[in-house]
Amino acid sequence: MDMRTISSSLMHRFKFDGIKHYKDVQAKSGIFPFGFGRQSIKYKLIKEMVPGKPQLFPFDTLTTIEQCTLHQAISNTIMKENLLDTSILCQEIGQKLTDRRLFNNDLECPEEYGIVLTSHGTIAPGAIIAAIAASLQHQDVELNQIINTITPERSTTDSTNNLEEVDFIIPRNEMIHNKSMSYLFLLNSTIKLDNIWLATIAGELAEMVVYQGPILNSNMELGATGFWNNIMRPNVYYLNNKNSYFEATRAEIVSDIDGLIITNKLQTWMNDFNSLRLSQIIDMYYSDEDITLFNENIKVCDRKKAFSYAMPKTILNEQTYAASYLLANHYGIMFKSPEALKQLVDYAVTKFYTYANEHFLTESFCRNSKRYPQVEALIVFDGSWTKEYTMNFIATLIDDLDISMYGSKMGILDATSGQWLLNVTNSPSLAYHAVFNFTKISWPTHLNFDTVLNAVFNYLNETWQTKWQQHTIGNLGQVILILAPSTQNSEMEQQIIFELLREIKHFYPGNKINLHSFQLYL
Repeated sequence: MDMRTISSSLMHRFKFDGIKHYKDVQAKSGIFPFGFGRQSIKYKLIKEMVPGKPQLFPFDTLTTIEQCTLHQAISNTIMKENLLDTSILCQEIGQKLTDRRLFNNDLECPEEYGIVLTSHGTIAPGAIIAAIAASLQHQDVELNQIINTITPERSTTDSTNNLEEVDFIIPRNEMIHNKSMSYLFLLNSTIKLDNIWLATIAGELAEMVVYQGPILNSNMELGATGFWNNIMRPNVYYLNNKNSYFEATRAEIVSDIDGLIITNKLQTWMNDFNSLRLSQIIDMYYSDEDITLFNENIKVCDRKKAFSYAMPKTILNEQTYAASYLLANHYGIMFKSPEALKQLVDYAVTKFYTYANEHFLTESFCRNSKRYPQVEALIVFDGSWTKEYTMNFIATLIDDLDISMYGSKMGILDATSGQWLLNVTNSPSLAYHAVFNFTKISWPTHLNFDTVLNAVFNYLNETWQTKWQQHTIGNLGQVILILAPSTQNSEMEQQIIFELLREIKHFYPGNKINLHSFQLYL
């Protein structure tokens, strides 16, 4: 599947911005307590201008957990329910937060979804995917054409109202038939909206203009940031903007800029390398490897240098105006005149450039590339550590070992029962999900060494039998890591253990067992 199809079908199949939770609606069979929030309006407009067929995405190749993980990672939503004067509290927590402090997931702060923590900071991958999808199906359409295309659908829906809902009828001879100022402007306008700009920074600033502009005027706010609940195992991101304005958050702005930088060069790359994959483009931009195309080093650490040519102010102003007009039309807000809207757009664009220069483009992330081992790690833990410490430790291993399709694999064993808590996998989403489920399992109480080694031996035997049948040559280095800091064994138990170790060594001489207090090289 080519990049155009995968990016557009991915966006239409898994991305859904602006999910709103209705706390008063009880979840039951066939009823979900979720609906459309304000953020969904812009997303629907983007979908109109970036065609795609969700059924083309090969979602049956993903597990249910992987599908849910993908949806959560690329769907931008701000959850703000249950907020009772908590903005000050959230600010104080954000200021006092230490790298290892853990917060309960029920902290009543606004939560931002659709973002991930990377070595280059917090980003919104959905914005980057939408930008790439728009670039590969580039459209630059006049505003009046867009509105005329979408308006019939809305008027058809509106016409279904019952007659009882009509309060009064104005006689035709008393109606004012002169067209409104905004409609006349639209008829005579040749302004075009670019789908790449709508999917990125112009769309973000348009939300500021429409939702904040009429209230705050020149005092509109952007760049809301916050903190993760846990640096080693981040799964909830709390926002702490003191005035609770969350349009154009920092993560969204960062990703919009990255998306524009990538799309500026994408068509050139595709013309010469039409087999490029979406994952390769993202990896080339965000990795620390020195990857260059056509003597151009387009990388995240060169963001400041690329910003000026990717973000010309004149074009940004025009596109923000067009996106704001379209968004206001769909949200039901009408500005008194084109000049009033233009003034708010000017304020928003100026705010953006000031923010970018003072708080964003000062950063540099260029660093030496990090080397990852490629191993198949079997992790065994005996429950001596607390659940939180164990979860944090193994989550850090998932990252440090680069559990992924082209990296390492991991499996997790219960030291007491010998049961697999995570079957050996190269899927990071499955690995993190298994760690998350540690809160629901019966916690190990001790290390049952012979049971664990028998489970390991059976796994190695089945794995090598499969490789032999499939004539597969080569394998990742295999490591058995046993986390048992307080375990002591009797002399008889030690004899059984060493007999099992010798047996594993005989059949699988390349394996290494690492215990938390000492090492045995087999």
